[in-house]
Amino acid sequence: MRQIFLIVLLLAFDAYAFLCGIRPHVSTAYRDFYLRHTISRDAYLATARAGGADPESFAPGRQIRDRSKE
Repeated sequence: MRQIFLIVLLLAFDAYAFLCGIRPHVSTAYRDFYLRHTISRDAYLATARAGGADPESFAPGRQIRDRSKE
C-alpha cells in the first residue's frame, strides 16, 4: 500500500511538472524570443526595456548598473 501511494504521488508530481513545462507563464516577448525564436535580439531588448526591465542587467556574472546616474 505504501509503495502504491509513493508511485501515485511521484506520477502526480511528474504530471504537474510536465504541464508547467508545456504552458510556462512568461511574457510574450520572452516566449517569442526564447521559445519560438520568431523575433530578433534587438526586438526582444526593445520590448523588454519598454516594459521597464533591462534584461542585460540580469545576466549571470554581470554587475547591475545604476542607470539613473547616467
